[in-house]
This record gives sequence, structure tokens and C-alpha cells, in this order.
Amino acid sequence: MDEWKKEQIYPYDENTHLQPADVIERQVFDILAVNVQSYLKNFNSADKTTKKFTFKLLSQAIKENPASVQKIITEVLELKKKEQDDLAELLERTTLSSIISASKIVTDRLNFLNALDNCVHDIETKRTFLERDQLHKILEKETWIFREDFLLAGSEDWLEEVLQKHIKHLGKREAETTEYGVLEPVLLPGGKRGRVDLMFAKSRQPSEGYTEYLVIELKRPSQKVDMDVISQVEKYAMAVSADERFDHAKSKWTFIAVSNSMDQFAARKTNQRGREKGKVMDDADINVEVWVMTWAEVINAARARLSFFKKQLKYEASRETAYGYLERTHKEYIPKPAIKPAAKV
Repeated sequence: MDEWKKEQIYPYDENTHLQPADVIERQVFDILAVNVQSYLKNFNSADKTTKKFTFKLLSQAIKENPASVQKIITEVLELKKKEQDDLAELLERTTLSSIISASKIVTDRLNFLNALDNCVHDIETKRTFLERDQLHKILEKETWIFREDFLLAGSEDWLEEVLQKHIKHLGKREAETTEYGVLEPVLLPGGKRGRVDLMFAKSRQPSEGYTEYLVIELKRPSQKVDMDVISQVEKYAMAVSADERFDHAKSKWTFIAVSNSMDQFAARKTNQRGREKGKVMDDADINVEVWVMTWAEVINAARARLSFFKKQLKYEASRETAYGYLERTHKEYIPKPAIKPAAKV
């Protein structure tokens, strides 16, 4: 340690007055640092910058997240020679922070899929997930589940106004009855009764002068998609896309209606020869697609896209980790309790 101080790679200032907790933290660092030097054969021959960075990283880990230090050191020291070389090669082209962030995105998505599955299907959680602005607001931030390329697209106020203008095609809203009583109908501006279903829209410009629009309509769990629902959504899609504010040649519309289930007619309609499963309309003249899906189909399709990365990470999302993700990311929109973590034995 005297040598480290002479090299100015020791991460602590000896002239700083230490509180009892600081003394313990520094003692822990000293013990771990000596062990790191013993295990890492090339540490002594490393340049000053590398040594200083290693010790700084270790000291920060002890200070900010001491519970993770043992796990991090164990995993790093147990890497096989090839894995060490692979990591070194990766770090020539990217940063460790980027590698961690990419892995975290995958695990967060796996947790979200478990959480959403519980929210829309589980008997206990489905009954507590009825507030109109909860599922709506959460999905606005998780648009990747429908279309990855719209993840960073924004919600546009003027686009919402266009949707409201043509909302008559989707029928009237009726109060929803649940085992807890009757929910008040949601009213449109002006006090008129609107529709039960939720809707949000996003737009992006993949190229100059060309805009793509994504509109998601969330049907309430108790409403099966049937012939009437499909007809309403198709009429609505045509009316919105034909609005005088849009140029058909320079815009494309994708409408996706989602519910828990479909009747037999809808199931046949969404499974036609020559079309992708779920697509019920594909109008080339006005550049509009209409899709109808169940939540099970949406969730399973998203899981399939992540399956390769899941296998490589060897990560299994649990009910507890799914609940933790919702609490951390969408806490303000979760009814209590939306998802109960599994009891610890």
C-alpha cells in the first residue's frame, strides 16, 4: 500500500479526517485490493492509469453498493482465459458501461413481459388493474412491445386531436361494471360520452418528408374482439388516415387493436392465407394497415424476439423481479397491489 501511495494510485486522501464508517470502508478496500493484486497476475505490470482506474472502480463499488462487490470480483476473477480475451476484445470496440446497459435493457424487458402478463391475465391482479390511465401510461413508455422502431417516437398532441375528431366511428362508451361496482364513463371534451377503450398514438420520420404513425387501441379485458369491433377499427383507421391533414403518398398508418380474447369470427379473420397472422386490413391506396391481436400473442411475440438474448444471458425473470421492475420504473401507475411478489420461504 505504501507503494500504491507513492505511485498515486491509492484512491483515498490520507489527509482527510475520517469518520468511523470511513475507517471501516478503507480497511475493507485495503483487504480487497491486496487480494485483487494477488489474483490478477498482470496487475503489477499494468500501466499506472489502469491500476488507478481499477482501484477507483473498486473503491466506488465499496462505497455505493458494497453488497455487489463480492459478486463482481468473484465473477471477474472466475472468467476463463477465452472469456477474458473476449471481454478485452469487446472493450476495444465499446465500453463496459455500454455492455452492462445493453444487458440491463434485455433483463428489464423480460421482467416487463412477466409483469404485463400478470396484469392482464392473472385473476388476482387483473381486477386491480382497471384504472384508465394506468395501463395506458405504462405502455406509452414500453412501445417496443408492439413495434421496436417506435420506442423512441413521441406522442403528439395534434395527432391526438385528429384521433378525437374521428372517434365517432368507434361507437359510444358505456360504463363498465365490475365486481367492485360501476365505473363512471369517461367523457370527451364538451361532456359527451366517449368510448371505453384506451388509445395512444406515436409518430416518427424514417426519412425526410415521410411519416409513419402507430395507433394502439387497448380494448377492456371483458370485451372480446368480434366482427363489430373489427369493422369499427377499420372504419376508424380509414377515416383518420383520410383526414385532410395527411398526404397518403407521404404517410403510413399502422393501427393495432388489442384485447384479452377474440370470438371465432375474429380468430378466422386474423388468420388468412397470404397475410401475416393478425393483419385484417392492408390498404395500398391510403397506406393503412390494421392489426388485431390478443395480449397473449403480443407478449409471446415479444418473448420470441428476446429468446436468443435470454439464452445467452441465462436470465430467468420471476414474479418478484417483475414486480421490482414495475415498482422501479412505473411506480406512479401501479394499483396497489398490482403484482404481489412471491412470498419468501
